[in-house]
Amino acid sequence: MRMLAEPTGLGRSSVLMPDSVDSFLEGSVSRQRLPVMSQSSPSEARDPKRLALPAGELAQLTDGAEVFRYLACLELRAGTTRGNHLHRERRERFYLVAGAATLHLEDPASGSRTSMNLVPGDLIQIAPGIAHALQVTASGTAVEFAPEAFDPADTHRHPVIQP
Repeated sequence: MRMLAEPTGLGRSSVLMPDSVDSFLEGSVSRQRLPVMSQSSPSEARDPKRLALPAGELAQLTDGAEVFRYLACLELRAGTTRGNHLHRERRERFYLVAGAATLHLEDPASGSRTSMNLVPGDLIQIAPGIAHALQVTASGTAVEFAPEAFDPADTHRHPVIQP
Protein backbone atom coordinates (compact mmCIF):
# COMPACT_ATOMS: atom_id res chain seq x y z
CA MET A 1 0.00 0.00 0.00
CA ARG A 2 1.12 3.53 -0.73
CA MET A 3 -0.09 6.95 0.28
CA LEU A 4 -1.58 8.40 -2.89
CA ALA A 5 -2.92 11.79 -3.88
CA GLU A 6 -6.14 11.73 -5.88
CA PRO A 7 -7.85 14.75 -7.40
CA THR A 8 -10.82 15.91 -5.35
CA GLY A 9 -12.29 19.07 -6.84
CA LEU A 10 -9.57 21.66 -7.28
CA GLY A 11 -7.25 20.31 -4.59
CA ARG A 12 -5.73 16.94 -3.81
CA SER A 13 -6.18 14.65 -0.83
CA SER A 14 -4.15 11.65 0.27
CA VAL A 15 -5.71 8.17 0.29
CA LEU A 16 -4.32 4.64 0.63
CA MET A 17 -4.47 2.55 -2.53
CA PRO A 18 -2.62 -0.63 -3.61
CA ASP A 19 -0.15 -0.65 -6.50
CA SER A 20 -1.65 -2.14 -9.65
CA VAL A 21 0.35 -4.33 -12.04
CA ASP A 22 -1.46 -6.56 -14.53
CA SER A 23 0.16 -9.25 -16.67
CA PHE A 24 -1.04 -10.30 -20.14
CA LEU A 25 -0.13 -13.02 -22.67
CA GLU A 26 1.62 -15.21 -20.11
CA GLY A 27 3.77 -12.35 -18.80
CA SER A 28 4.93 -11.03 -22.18
CA VAL A 29 3.12 -7.73 -21.55
CA SER A 30 2.60 -5.85 -18.31
CA ARG A 31 0.55 -2.79 -17.42
CA GLN A 32 1.36 -0.84 -14.30
CA ARG A 33 -1.01 1.87 -13.20
CA LEU A 34 1.42 4.34 -11.68
CA PRO A 35 0.13 5.69 -8.38
CA VAL A 36 -0.21 9.42 -7.83
CA MET A 37 1.58 10.12 -4.58
CA SER A 38 1.78 13.22 -2.45
CA GLN A 39 5.25 12.20 -1.23
CA SER A 40 7.82 9.47 -1.79
CA SER A 41 9.55 7.46 0.92
CA PRO A 42 13.25 6.49 0.60
CA SER A 43 12.24 2.83 0.09
CA GLU A 44 10.19 3.86 -2.98
CA ALA A 45 12.77 6.26 -4.41
CA ARG A 46 13.47 4.14 -7.52
CA ASP A 47 9.92 2.84 -8.07
CA PRO A 48 7.94 4.16 -11.05
CA LYS A 49 5.40 6.64 -9.74
CA ARG A 50 3.62 9.93 -10.26
CA LEU A 51 4.35 12.66 -7.71
CA ALA A 52 1.80 15.42 -7.16
CA LEU A 53 4.07 18.40 -6.56
CA PRO A 54 3.07 22.05 -6.06
CA ALA A 55 4.64 22.92 -9.44
CA GLY A 56 2.77 20.09 -11.21
CA GLU A 57 2.92 16.34 -11.60
CA LEU A 58 6.25 14.55 -12.06
CA ALA A 59 6.04 11.08 -13.63
CA GLN A 60 9.09 8.97 -12.76
CA LEU A 61 9.09 6.15 -15.33
CA THR A 62 12.42 4.54 -14.41
CA ASP A 63 15.39 5.22 -12.18
CA GLY A 64 17.76 2.30 -12.38
CA ALA A 65 20.79 0.81 -14.04
CA GLU A 66 19.06 0.03 -17.36
CA VAL A 67 20.19 2.25 -20.25
CA PHE A 68 17.62 3.46 -22.77
CA ARG A 69 18.79 4.22 -26.32
CA TYR A 70 15.40 5.19 -27.74
CA LEU A 71 13.04 7.88 -26.44
CA ALA A 72 10.12 9.45 -28.30
CA CYS A 73 7.20 11.72 -27.46
CA LEU A 74 4.06 10.72 -29.38
CA GLU A 75 1.10 12.87 -30.30
CA LEU A 76 -2.02 10.70 -30.18
CA ARG A 77 -4.97 11.71 -32.38
CA ALA A 78 -8.41 10.31 -31.64
CA GLY A 79 -9.64 7.87 -34.27
CA THR A 80 -6.16 6.81 -35.41
CA THR A 81 -4.21 3.57 -34.97
CA ARG A 82 -0.51 3.33 -34.23
CA GLY A 83 1.55 0.19 -34.55
CA ASN A 84 0.00 -2.96 -36.03
CA HIS A 85 3.49 -4.44 -35.95
CA LEU A 86 5.92 -6.39 -33.81
CA HIS A 87 9.61 -6.22 -32.99
CA ARG A 88 11.77 -9.35 -32.81
CA GLU A 89 14.55 -7.70 -30.77
CA ARG A 90 13.12 -4.58 -29.15
CA ARG A 91 11.69 -4.45 -25.62
CA GLU A 92 9.28 -1.54 -25.88
CA ARG A 93 7.83 0.60 -23.09
CA PHE A 94 4.99 3.04 -23.44
CA TYR A 95 3.67 5.61 -20.94
CA LEU A 96 0.34 7.37 -21.48
CA VAL A 97 0.63 10.98 -20.33
CA ALA A 98 -2.80 12.19 -21.50
CA GLY A 99 -5.70 10.89 -23.57
CA ALA A 100 -7.13 7.38 -23.80
CA ALA A 101 -6.50 4.35 -25.98
CA THR A 102 -7.11 0.64 -26.38
CA LEU A 103 -4.00 -1.50 -26.74
CA HIS A 104 -4.58 -4.63 -28.84
CA LEU A 105 -2.04 -7.45 -28.47
CA GLU A 106 -1.32 -10.77 -30.13
CA ASP A 107 1.25 -13.47 -29.51
CA PRO A 108 1.77 -14.87 -33.05
CA ALA A 109 3.48 -17.99 -31.64
CA SER A 110 0.42 -19.10 -29.66
CA GLY A 111 -2.33 -17.14 -31.42
CA SER A 112 -3.41 -15.66 -28.06
CA ARG A 113 -4.99 -12.20 -28.28
CA THR A 114 -6.09 -9.64 -25.73
CA SER A 115 -6.94 -5.95 -25.43
CA MET A 116 -6.74 -3.44 -22.61
CA ASN A 117 -7.98 0.09 -22.10
CA LEU A 118 -5.26 2.60 -21.23
CA VAL A 119 -5.67 5.70 -19.08
CA PRO A 120 -3.17 8.43 -18.16
CA GLY A 121 -0.55 7.00 -15.81
CA ASP A 122 -0.43 3.56 -17.43
CA LEU A 123 3.08 2.22 -18.06
CA ILE A 124 3.19 -0.67 -20.54
CA GLN A 125 6.07 -3.10 -21.20
CA ILE A 126 5.94 -5.24 -24.35
CA ALA A 127 8.35 -8.14 -24.86
CA PRO A 128 9.92 -8.89 -28.26
CA GLY A 129 7.70 -10.93 -30.58
CA ILE A 130 4.38 -9.53 -29.33
CA ALA A 131 2.33 -7.78 -32.03
CA HIS A 132 0.67 -4.58 -30.86
CA ALA A 133 -1.67 -1.87 -32.13
CA LEU A 134 -2.74 1.25 -30.26
CA GLN A 135 -6.24 2.47 -31.11
CA VAL A 136 -6.52 6.07 -29.88
CA THR A 137 -9.95 6.87 -28.39
CA ALA A 138 -9.16 10.34 -26.97
CA SER A 139 -6.38 12.64 -28.22
CA GLY A 140 -3.37 12.98 -25.95
CA THR A 141 0.35 12.39 -25.52
CA ALA A 142 2.53 9.38 -24.78
CA VAL A 143 6.20 8.58 -24.24
CA GLU A 144 7.76 5.53 -25.88
CA PHE A 145 11.17 4.23 -24.82
CA ALA A 146 13.35 1.16 -25.22
CA PRO A 147 16.83 -0.04 -24.25
CA GLU A 148 17.53 -0.82 -27.91
CA ALA A 149 18.11 1.93 -30.48
CA PHE A 150 15.46 2.28 -33.18
CA ASP A 151 16.10 -0.16 -36.04
CA PRO A 152 13.62 0.05 -38.94
CA ALA A 153 14.59 -3.52 -39.94
CA ASP A 154 13.17 -4.72 -36.57
CA THR A 155 9.67 -3.36 -37.26
CA HIS A 156 7.59 -6.12 -38.85
CA ARG A 157 4.02 -5.45 -40.04
CA HIS A 158 1.53 -7.67 -38.26
CA PRO A 159 -2.09 -6.49 -38.38
CA VAL A 160 -3.60 -6.99 -34.95
CA ILE A 161 -6.66 -4.89 -35.85
CA GLN A 162 -8.01 -3.26 -38.98
CA PRO A 163 -7.33 0.51 -38.84
